[in-house]
Amino acid sequence: AGRMRKKIEATLMAEDVRKMDASHCARRFLAACEQGDLPSMLGFLGGLAVDFPEDWAMRLKAAERAVAAGATAQRPWRLLTSPDVARTIVGQEIDETSAFISGGCLDPAGPGGTSAVPRIELVHFELGKSEDGLWQVNLPPPFLQTSKDPDDDDDPEGDFDTELLNAFPAE
Repeated sequence: AGRMRKKIEATLMAEDVRKMDASHCARRFLAACEQGDLPSMLGFLGGLAVDFPEDWAMRLKAAERAVAAGATAQRPWRLLTSPDVARTIVGQEIDETSAFISGGCLDPAGPGGTSAVPRIELVHFELGKSEDGLWQVNLPPPFLQTSKDPDDDDDPEGDFDTELLNAFPAE
């Protein structure tokens, strides 16, 4: 754990994360994912915290797998890590200790399955402040799973998602 923290702190200092606002933290996390910067990704996922998140082992393995796969990473990681995907933050709900971030992603390879027509896809994640004042990215369960369950369908789009999808071209 000590060696891992040193590797993380070589690219991302805990004090810097403590000073960031949630929006800046989310943007830095997305940039780290796009660049394949595993130490920074791990720092934002909780690797700088005094006490690791309960699901730290799953976060660590999932991020390592995504970076190792590079442009061939499976969804939903592909939307965050592939250099081919255009991505931007399209929605934010932020308060002092938490944030809900929505990212819009356009993958030219399409969403997979039967359709290869590209469409804007949304990725939602939360940020929370740990007890030691560090922002921490909390990804939804599909990011931590080792394989996608074929019975898992994306949530149907409601008004909220429609507004976010419409915000993508402007961003």
